[in-house]
Amino acid sequence: MKLYVFDSCPYCVRVRMLAALKNIPLEIVTFPLGQWPEEVAEKIEKTTVPMLEMHEPATGESRFIQDSTEILMILDGMNGAPMLDGYQSSQALQNWFDDVKGTTSALCYPRMPFLSLPELSSEKALAMFSGMIEGKLGVTLEQALAKTGEYTSVVAEHLQTLADVLQAETLVNGERAVSMDDIHAFPELRNLMMVAELELPKALLRYMDYLSAQTGITLYVKVNAEGALI
Repeated sequence: MKLYVFDSCPYCVRVRMLAALKNIPLEIVTFPLGQWPEEVAEKIEKTTVPMLEMHEPATGESRFIQDSTEILMILDGMNGAPMLDGYQSSQALQNWFDDVKGTTSALCYPRMPFLSLPELSSEKALAMFSGMIEGKLGVTLEQALAKTGEYTSVVAEHLQTLADVLQAETLVNGERAVSMDDIHAFPELRNLMMVAELELPKALLRYMDYLSAQTGITLYVKVNAEGALI
């Protein structure tokens, strides 16, 4: 099976996490934004990731699944009993992310061009990304970076409660299994960790290190408001 992803896409990381936790081998395919591999582009209607390509023995054809929840359900049904009780995060976690969504976007998106991401590895992809994100944020990437202090103060305050919402210590201490809340939170926090001016509480750092080790998904280096890697 092949999984087409963008490295920074939280929905893609969710799928990669579950596949790793269930020891399901996947061929990970990355590509620049807007530049799908030709052999796939002509077979799909939507250009969204993640996309799982599965071979159908009965027809000899490939099946393409582009709904991340459906992909999670398919993978969770493989290699033994399902790992997850459900495929939606808790209301408490959803409320937390809803409270900071616009702010986290303004912190993370402007830093992504400095990280050598596969999805931004061409000038065309970078130009497309900048246009899309500036339209979404309502400011230029440079203007968003200039407001780093304003944004980090909002997120830092909320981060103090997140470890309790996630029951982070119980996971790290082996008192519970990975849940859908963890599958949801890890990709979002992984992106936030690229913000050099934002420091996660120690409980969340331990939590992120634990999940990174369990899934093999590396954490990002930090980027400051000047675009320098820390």
